[in-house]
Amino acid sequence: MENLPQQYFHPLPSGERGRNLPLKELTDRNESLGKLVDERTNQLSSVNDSLEKANKELEGEIAQNNLIADALRKSEGVYRSIIHASPDNITITDREGRIRLVSPVALSMFRAAGEKDFIGHSLFDFIVPEDRARALSQITLKRQGKVTGTK
Repeated sequence: MENLPQQYFHPLPSGERGRNLPLKELTDRNESLGKLVDERTNQLSSVNDSLEKANKELEGEIAQNNLIADALRKSEGVYRSIIHASPDNITITDREGRIRLVSPVALSMFRAAGEKDFIGHSLFDFIVPEDRARALSQITLKRQGKVTGTK
């Protein structure tokens, strides 16, 4: 190899400094690197395609959730307007009996300053002690799906 003309040798910029390689070896290394670059490019392209698909799916889910949230806000608005327009005392509790919503009639009936006097409190705080056992019994029957009240 030492007798080959200089044109067949190219210096390496790194790794094997000071060593000249034959053009054939450089060509083989270059092809090998080209194949590796192509493989990695294909892998990255595949991952990128998957990410783009996932992003589009997420965008669709976000748009759907936004539509649902808008519909829920409108529904809540209608629900609240019905409660506020009702001439009856309407008090809504969670399953543990904590008050979550009260109508304006409830506020005036109990001479409350505002909803803060009700929200988060137990329903039983507003029932006279002698009626609490009966109220608890009625609530238990309602939870069991039984009809309560006057017949």
